[in-house]
Amino acid sequence: MKNKTISKQNITFLTFLILISVLSCKSKQLSENQKEVNYIPYYLEVYKADSLRIIGKNKEAFVKLDSLFKIYKPLNQIYLYEMSNYVRLAELEKRKENIRPVLENLIKDWGLNKEKIEKDSLIALAVQRNKISAEEIKNWETVFQSKLNNDYQAKMGDIRAKDQAVRKSYDDPDAIRLVDDNNYVEFSGLLNKYGYPTYQKIGMPLSVFLMAFYPHIANASSDFEKNKKLLMKYVKSGEASPMHIFSLIDGKYVHQHKVFFFGDDGIWTGVVEIQKVPKDTIENRRKQYGLPSLEYAIWKRNQ
Repeated sequence: MKNKTISKQNITFLTFLILISVLSCKSKQLSENQKEVNYIPYYLEVYKADSLRIIGKNKEAFVKLDSLFKIYKPLNQIYLYEMSNYVRLAELEKRKENIRPVLENLIKDWGLNKEKIEKDSLIALAVQRNKISAEEIKNWETVFQSKLNNDYQAKMGDIRAKDQAVRKSYDDPDAIRLVDDNNYVEFSGLLNKYGYPTYQKIGMPLSVFLMAFYPHIANASSDFEKNKKLLMKYVKSGEASPMHIFSLIDGKYVHQHKVFFFGDDGIWTGVVEIQKVPKDTIENRRKQYGLPSLEYAIWKRNQ
């Protein structure tokens, strides 16, 4: 009887250990899933890769992007197009890496389509080399179209139309302020309803418009600090571009304080800066917000 009792106790203890182990694994997995992705290091490395590509160091640029794409889900940011360049570099360098998933992602998430492929000889070669059929391209294009939010697009289109119409003539600042205030309220409602207006939700033209729009709502809203914090969250998650937070913050400081918060890279014309910011302060700020160095920004603008 004693041996039997000990056996039961051992079984009970073993079961307890197994249960604890399973719960521990589940807890660890949940913790890993809930861990926030921070794309700030990703942006900074993409600028380095872009610099290498521009000066003709294609191999080094490809290797840097390839390593980066193994850590982060790649983006194809406006004006950088790192995924498209990755594909082109793979062809130029005759790399053997499997780039089919990147091509699929470009079509499904970033709007690459048959027409654009045909106009880009290097990407067309990559599609051919990876044996991607016309039917696959068509199916993937459908996936991208299904991600677009028609209501979000339409309402953001209305906001853009009102924003631009009132600025055809800058002789009525009160009218501009009224439109900006109303647009801010409407935009805030859309943000709460649909989440951040990503490329996948609103498409290319409206994504570009956001860069011009953010300085306007920065000056219209009294919730600047709250909006800055919220936008930074989206920048870190990879949903918003660092250029969006640049537009929001610099727009506020340039228009209200005549100060280039991130340095004068030539974007703002006709503004006379009344207070110089130390160079090391500017560079630290730019790095903190996922922006390239001021030197790179000026150099890139002149390419």
